[in-house]
Amino acid sequence: MKNFKHLPLGLVTICSLFSIANAQAITGCPDPCVMGPINVYSDKTLSSNVYVSSGNGIVVYSDNVTVDGNGFGVYGGSYASSGVEIRGMKNVTIEDLDVEDFDRGIYITYAENITIDHVDVYNSDIYGIQVFSSPNTILTSNYVYGSGSHGVWIFDSNNSSVEYTSSRYSEGDGFRVDSSSDINFYNAKAFYNDKNGFSLNSCHDTSGSRMQAGYNGVDGILLNYSNSSQLYQTLSAGNDNYRLKLLYSANNIIDINSHTTEVIEDAYSSSHNNSIY
Repeated sequence: MKNFKHLPLGLVTICSLFSIANAQAITGCPDPCVMGPINVYSDKTLSSNVYVSSGNGIVVYSDNVTVDGNGFGVYGGSYASSGVEIRGMKNVTIEDLDVEDFDRGIYITYAENITIDHVDVYNSDIYGIQVFSSPNTILTSNYVYGSGSHGVWIFDSNNSSVEYTSSRYSEGDGFRVDSSSDINFYNAKAFYNDKNGFSLNSCHDTSGSRMQAGYNGVDGILLNYSNSSQLYQTLSAGNDNYRLKLLYSANNIIDINSHTTEVIEDAYSSSHNNSIY
């Protein structure tokens, strides 16, 4: 500790007030916390939580970098946009991070070879994780809770995978995939979402194993204009409508947990050549 013994009293008072001000907590962010944003140009390891009242929390501006949250989090205020934004970058990893109270928890757009690993996303106003036109994205070991729209939304992002990731209590679908091919789900879980657990729209060659959908507000698993999918060891139960619903979809192979006719009753609309067992 610095010795203020020989400093004038007024200067001691100013220094003390400055120290107290710096020590004050940031509302809406657990201690220790610093004000953001954090702009990333090289590998980054967080040493505290981060807070922004508006804009983005962490923005990646370089290829070939890793952001290690180190168990800390990024927290948003009333006008916060994205917790983490990756725009146009390649070979980026985000890991071991909490993201809370943004419009979009994680926003990946026009990027490639992105990995989101062990990230928990809470209370996003729109999407928990949004992947837009970003092929070869890997989402692994993530938890998404309380999104205002879809928990995880993947659009036009071929050859991407979702592994050991859970989406719960979203106001839209747990997982929604649009206009994408060769998406792989492994041990992904969708529970208590207001709409569908898993919704595949205009997709083809989707693969999946051990997908679980339960207690969702519409269907457990929906295939809409989606073809040539292979889903194995699929569990779907307790959803308000169908465990499995196919609309305008063909040449799919789906191994689901029940063989009873009521599971797929009236679930086919202009669908054909599907094998469900």
